Amino acid sequence: MTPISTLWLKGIISLSLALTVTSTAHSEEGKHPRKSWEVSRWTTSFPYPNEDVRTISDAKNFDQAVENLRKRLRVSPEIAEEEFLNRYDRAGHRFLRLMLYLVLFHREARDWVDNTRIGYDKTGSPIITAFEPQWHHIYPRSKLKNAKIPDDEIHALANITVLNERTNVNKLGGKAPSSYIAQFGISEQALRNHLIPESFAGAANDKTRLEQQWSVERYGEFLSDRAKLLAQEANKFLQSLESS
Repeated sequence: MTPISTLWLKGIISLSLALTVTSTAHSEEGKHPRKSWEVSRWTTSFPYPNEDVRTISDAKNFDQAVENLRKRLRVSPEIAEEEFLNRYDRAGHRFLRLMLYLVLFHREARDWVDNTRIGYDKTGSPIITAFEPQWHHIYPRSKLKNAKIPDDEIHALANITVLNERTNVNKLGGKAPSSYIAQFGISEQALRNHLIPESFAGAANDKTRLEQQWSVERYGEFLSDRAKLLAQEANKFLQSLESS
């Protein structure tokens, strides 16, 4: 990978700050349902955005910025798929949210509502300041709560993807995936680029199969399959940093 420009450096700093703000706003007290990485400082005292900025600013390129963050947050050299079954709104899972965004960015995933590339504005230019990833529950919280799905599973990272604008998240919010996929004409490839499992993405163009495949009854299967895909892509990305 090529060294980043000053614009990219500003962009990744902005992203880091946005993730910190998001974590502060959504963090909740309580025990984690699954073992997570030891990120003692970030789970006990929040936030320390300036330390992130210094860590990233000292990097010579984009890859080193991510690698420095990984080391400072004491991240395991390999991400297990179970990690993506943890809650996205826990302070200690901040690096996983960063990885989710970076993986989707590198896959050139697009916003499901306005078709803009994730991390870019509507003119096709990268958003270099004040960018805040908009975390979208793929299966909406209301539908899952009605089905008595536990909160920890509702908010799992594997049920989260990134959109560019809050208004776009609101347009999808509360709707069953089969409903908004049909309404906005989200293609199979657009779903695949967000690492939606093939058995679910492949049903996008078949109305009958779409409703059956994306039913709440198949949510457990969806979580498991997507967690596996996210871990595979995240590890591939981290390995590319080590070999570059």
